[in-house]
Amino acid sequence: MKNKALLLFFLCCTVNLFAQKEDWKQKIRNFKIAFITEHMDFSPDEASKFWPVYNDHDEKIAKLRHEEIKKLRRGLTEEAIAKLSEKEAQDLLAKMERLEKELFEEEKAMNDALRKILPAKKIMKLKKVEDDFNRELIHILREKKKHP
Repeated sequence: MKNKALLLFFLCCTVNLFAQKEDWKQKIRNFKIAFITEHMDFSPDEASKFWPVYNDHDEKIAKLRHEEIKKLRRGLTEEAIAKLSEKEAQDLLAKMERLEKELFEEEKAMNDALRKILPAKKIMKLKKVEDDFNRELIHILREKKKHP
């Protein structure tokens, strides 16, 4: 019950603070930490070992996914693609493939590191919890957009 109250508190804070542009990434990160903590049922020993590993890899994964790959894809408007030479298109495709490979390798490295801390079943549960978090975040953002 205490964890649910904590999650609700973070959810309310996050929704209210989304309007403030500064620190929005940190607010999302705090909400993600609370969400994962609420749903994973870590033992104290697991938690103390999990968070440093998870935070390190998650930061690298987020940078690749949200900064590098999305930045590249955002520039791919129909107009921009039409202006590309075949060589430029090949170079962009190779860069996208390299970034996606780096993302895969970082996710694999995180899984390998987590296997030393958690049983495989808990790692699978973490994947589901991360997906649930993303759906919840999208829901919150949509609601915030409807009711600014």
